[in-house]
Amino acid sequence: MLSIDELKTVLDYDPESGLFRWKVRRGVVLPGTVAGNTNTSGHSQIRYKRKLYLAHRLAFAFMTGAWPESCVDHINGDRKDNRWSNLREATHLQNSHNRIAGGAIPFKGVSRKGIRFVAQITINKRKRHIGLFSTAELAHQAYCQVARELHGEFFREG
Repeated sequence: MLSIDELKTVLDYDPESGLFRWKVRRGVVLPGTVAGNTNTSGHSQIRYKRKLYLAHRLAFAFMTGAWPESCVDHINGDRKDNRWSNLREATHLQNSHNRIAGGAIPFKGVSRKGIRFVAQITINKRKRHIGLFSTAELAHQAYCQVARELHGEFFREG
């Protein structure tokens, strides 16, 4: 595991832009070059000594002086946005509450059942039925009301 002292020796982090730059020459890569690339899940990652590190975890360690105990959440949902103001430590469950919706119905907490739409939310690994609605928008509004109460600052509408 990369030590925080070694991290700060080889990389520089700009908390305003969220970018890392190499402080040392690495083969053909010169000091000052932006470090890392984007992986298949959309996260920025940096390879050092044959090991891949997620940039948001490196940013957390760089700024706090300690590795995160669990997850580092991107507040705005953009996995490449590693500005310090966009990162916060979270549990795995809290991080999952802040995920962006995807799939056939672009509303989080909504699925289709025949001609109606179902709103539901997962609590303690169990799905809780909120209701059946005539439109996906109404189902999503009901989901948001419950999710906002349950998830607090980790609630994401989209």
